[in-house]
Amino acid sequence: MILRERMILHINNQMMEKTIFVTFLFIVTLIFFRIYSIQFSSSVNGCLPFSVSIINKLVKEPRREQLFSYLSHSAEPYFANGVNFHKLAAAIEGDVVDITKDRVIVTNPDSNYKKVYDIESLPMLNYAQIDIETFARTLLVPPGKIFALGTLQGSFDSRFWGLVDVKYIQGVGYGIF
Repeated sequence: MILRERMILHINNQMMEKTIFVTFLFIVTLIFFRIYSIQFSSSVNGCLPFSVSIINKLVKEPRREQLFSYLSHSAEPYFANGVNFHKLAAAIEGDVVDITKDRVIVTNPDSNYKKVYDIESLPMLNYAQIDIETFARTLLVPPGKIFALGTLQGSFDSRFWGLVDVKYIQGVGYGIF
């Protein structure tokens, strides 16, 4: 009789441990996905050299050169409003962006910052039917805006449809693979 009771108690303890573990795992997963999202992008005609990224939804202020996620707001007619994008924050408030057909140069005279992105734009210019004279320009990033940039040739980004308003930022991220 004692052996039977011990076996029942042991089985009940094992079930309790499994229930606690599954509950703990469920809670950790819920918390993780409240804070983070995993985003996938097409490896065909992609904008960045990775196709999976993790986005921290609690941090909404990207640093220069940091991946960030945002909802499109002015990419029509190519993309509807509300499409989720992830790009690099190539330029932030106070940066000067010089855009040519084959390069983007970001500088900041206050911090002696300079970054050159060699990105061929002609395929997208042809696709969007934008002439090079309209495309090539220099701009100053004002407060509340970010210059979003993809680093691959097929990227459709702030060079084509303008700056991203920070109110549309969903979080900052990290490329995984």
